[in-house]
Amino acid sequence: MGTLDKDPWADMLIHEIRTEIVRRWDFDASSRLWTSSETLIKMERTPFAKGAMRECYRMKKMSQINPDLFFTMNWSHCNNYVAKRYINHETGKEVYFSDIEMQMSAKRFSKLFNLHMPPKAVDFLHAFVIELQRDGETVFFCVERAIERGAYVKHNNNAGNLVGDLHRATPNAFSRFTFKESGGTCMVVDIQGVDDIYTDPQIHSVKGDDFGDGARWPPLPPLACSHLPHSIPLRQSRPERHGALFLHLGL
Repeated sequence: MGTLDKDPWADMLIHEIRTEIVRRWDFDASSRLWTSSETLIKMERTPFAKGAMRECYRMKKMSQINPDLFFTMNWSHCNNYVAKRYINHETGKEVYFSDIEMQMSAKRFSKLFNLHMPPKAVDFLHAFVIELQRDGETVFFCVERAIERGAYVKHNNNAGNLVGDLHRATPNAFSRFTFKESGGTCMVVDIQGVDDIYTDPQIHSVKGDDFGDGARWPPLPPLACSHLPHSIPLRQSRPERHGALFLHLGL
């Protein structure tokens, strides 16, 4: 994080909040296995933002890989995170785990997409679940690094329809790519984020229950079959052949 005056959340004094020990759950999209570890956090108790279904809290997490930070407990230099909790506190833990499965699965697709060397690579924020005890109950949050600068843009929605007036090719080509790469079994939509760093995707699948209730397949999104050419490279062994294809897409 660097010095305190470079932290955009410095005035929030999060580093002075009481420390909590939590269990962290990480999902490996390749093996489809969960692993857990313990870590230390500091989190605000009042949300700084709310959506239709979730509220967001500012959080700092002690580094699990930097021994110097852990030894000195220098919280002011720890990275900033956003912890998201469903407004309906009766929401089951399986929903939180499903949300992280979606995001990490989308991140895996982004790595496959980038193998084809598009002019603009895409990525999804690494996300995980935390489980902690508060006021005698177990609570869960979905957590990811805070995007502290840049304009947040939604490119397509849960149904895969284009959003807004600026229709960039990269995010929608990525959605189409996931449909083809999966052999037509699923599609990553609801693409949103800052530049080409995305978060909070939705994955629709033929099976319909892979990623919770939202995974049920709607009618085939227009972006999958209309304004993008059908020449998006798929599962090719020599991605260097396909640069020209991406260039004429305007990615």
